[in-house]
Amino acid sequence: MDTTAAPSLAMTQMYLYHSVAAPQDEIEEAWEQNQAMLSEGGWKKVGAGRFELGDLRVHMIRVEEHPEDLRAGRRLPADYEVIDTVFTSVNCFPPPEDGPPPAVGGPDPRSAGQGHPRTAGLRRQPGAATEDFGLSSGGDGS
Repeated sequence: MDTTAAPSLAMTQMYLYHSVAAPQDEIEEAWEQNQAMLSEGGWKKVGAGRFELGDLRVHMIRVEEHPEDLRAGRRLPADYEVIDTVFTSVNCFPPPEDGPPPAVGGPDPRSAGQGHPRTAGLRRQPGAATEDFGLSSGGDGS
């Protein structure tokens, strides 16, 4: 019985994508703060830019240029970088850009090694996560 009398929302599969561009010094500070907050919040580091907590996963990468900006003909100002962050629940994969989402429990759309269209071809910064956005569990152990 619900004793709060407040509406509630349950997400059985979660996918949240966030991208931010800013000057390199701000990106550096945000990168360090994000990783520290995840660690302090009980998230376990499972790879470069990858964290897990229960059935949730986070993957962050830093890049100099985002392919969506390049496709749109946009250039970031000099000395800017991008942090892309993807939050997912276990067994949740992003929908393909030109088709319906996979069925619940369906195959991983990256199984052909293509990666997600939003992150394919990203130029990574030295010391940043080096793998593409693999959204299933696992990591490189670093």
